[in-house]
Amino acid sequence: MSFSRDKPVYFLLLLIASMVLGSCTFPFVGESDTLPDTGIQDQESQIIVDSPHVARNTAMLYIRDHYGLFVPTKDEDWREENITPEGTVGSSAFQFISGNWSTSVIYPLVSLENISYTVLVTNPGIDFAWEGQVDAFGLVTETSSSSGQFGSLSGDSSNRTPTPTATVTPTPGISTLTFTDDTYRLALQYPSNWSIAIIPAGRITPSGGFAAKTLKLTDGDYKLLIQYKLLWEKTEIGQSIPPGTLEVRGGINLLGMEIPKHVLVEDGKEKLIFAGESIDDITYHIRLEDNLDSSGNYENFSIPASVQDEVDQIVSSIVRTGGFFPSPTPTFVPTPTAKFDSSKSGVGQGSSVNENCNKATFISDVTVPKGSVLPPGVRFTKTWKLQNTGTCTWETSYSVVYSDGDILGAAESNALQATVEPGEMGDISVEFTAPEDEGTYTSYWVMHDNEGFWFGIGENKRGLLPVEISVVQTSQSFAYDFAFNYCDAKWYVFWESEEELQSSKLNCPGGSASGGFVTLLATPNMEHRLDDELTLWVHPYEQRYAYIQGKYPAFTVQAGDRFKAGIGCMADMKGCSIDFQLLYKDASGEIKTKDEWEWFEDYNEQATYLDIDLSFLAGETVEFILRTVALTENTHVAHGFWFVPRIERP
Repeated sequence: MSFSRDKPVYFLLLLIASMVLGSCTFPFVGESDTLPDTGIQDQESQIIVDSPHVARNTAMLYIRDHYGLFVPTKDEDWREENITPEGTVGSSAFQFISGNWSTSVIYPLVSLENISYTVLVTNPGIDFAWEGQVDAFGLVTETSSSSGQFGSLSGDSSNRTPTPTATVTPTPGISTLTFTDDTYRLALQYPSNWSIAIIPAGRITPSGGFAAKTLKLTDGDYKLLIQYKLLWEKTEIGQSIPPGTLEVRGGINLLGMEIPKHVLVEDGKEKLIFAGESIDDITYHIRLEDNLDSSGNYENFSIPASVQDEVDQIVSSIVRTGGFFPSPTPTFVPTPTAKFDSSKSGVGQGSSVNENCNKATFISDVTVPKGSVLPPGVRFTKTWKLQNTGTCTWETSYSVVYSDGDILGAAESNALQATVEPGEMGDISVEFTAPEDEGTYTSYWVMHDNEGFWFGIGENKRGLLPVEISVVQTSQSFAYDFAFNYCDAKWYVFWESEEELQSSKLNCPGGSASGGFVTLLATPNMEHRLDDELTLWVHPYEQRYAYIQGKYPAFTVQAGDRFKAGIGCMADMKGCSIDFQLLYKDASGEIKTKDEWEWFEDYNEQATYLDIDLSFLAGETVEFILRTVALTENTHVAHGFWFVPRIERP
């Protein structure tokens, strides 16, 4: 879906629809005290949506939590434009752009308590489109969505005005109404003597989770609650059940399956009736209770057989109006085996009844930190260091699995290489290949347990593991570019231990650890200036006189070839003292250098520029070595740079 100033008629229609929808409400009645409060809340207080920016962010968070997509939510991530059509009175429209994400927010200029924002979100990069309503208190009502990842949810939304998520329309000829939910692709019928209220999914519950979608049908003294959600949604389903004994009293038909109907009994008195099951891709929880007893004691619970029959007919009328939703992750998510056990079905819950089983905390990027710069086509290993903060051991049958973004040539599922016990830290790695085209690429990954259930990072188990790289081309025509081809070199760190020289091979691209690293910068911040040329950032092992070096592939020198580079300390590294050396390995395998090929650099807000004549090596094939030695005792500031190291040829 695209928006521009040359479509005023379309936007006028959307604005009118926004005002109409903003004035529509469904007949809510008194809530059961076990139902969570409506409205989306943060951890401390309820959101007040008083601007298109807050409405945008509220909708994007809803998309993140319901579709598992990593979405931008900070103001600085977006470019914005007022796209209100000329001549429009009483309404406004804004468009926000962030990468492939386009979000339009349309709203009437009314008092805060009456406002309803129409939000339209598209991302053509992943073939995703979403429309919904956000009210002043952060309540999100999804009106339609479609995605190449999930399949078409509600048809082509590129040329129509928003429609409510749930519509109640009379069925001609009989006193029956039809409820339709385009988002979850289901419908049901109910007698016209029942009223219906729709409580959208996404509300924060008292336990900190997200509530499933709830239909509340009311007939005088009796209330029927139908909750449903996709298996992998991290939402809570069902409600707290009072004390008592569960007795199976017959069954109920749901999507062609006979499922048991339970009655909760205590002291010979029936308290409530409920049923539940996971069928294909949706989990259902159905509950019938006495609407008069809002205290939850159910002392006077008594439902006539005629009412139960009507409820059975309502539930048995549920039908699917479209195909099933594939899992948002490549690994199959099985149907829970235990009745009413939602702990297995929620995204991030893991497969154990104990919700603390699978938990992970991000510690650091071992390799390829955010924003790493890479040449096209280079293979690299991304490693995250995670801590197992759950109670279950991560076996090698666990895996890290692609979730969203650019897959970057990786396998969709990658088994862990070693077990990680509870409380321990482990390195989780995936092999990638940088694309051939320049640009910024981001990939998102999640953990999977041995049964295929996924869990994210952090206390809420929703955080994704990111990979973010920038692919660059060299802008110069050099005989050889040491920075651009730095991963073709073999990089090692050397240090002394027990009077013996120790060494360790480095990953390329590297991270930013104290054990030494090398990485490529496209916008290096050096002691003397910020630049935009490809530069190697090097940091030896943190020990005085430790050094880092890269040995490059064989190169045949020609007459007139010159080695050129700038060298010095990185910005803000006061106290930095480094020894830079240029060496080469000749055809006999001997490593050689010259006295004048060594330079001592201290932090002085200046750089040294090298220009070395290599003509004496003309005709020889050698392997050049760039070496950097830490001289300062405060080795944590021994961060140096090789600025555009290259061989120029006349």
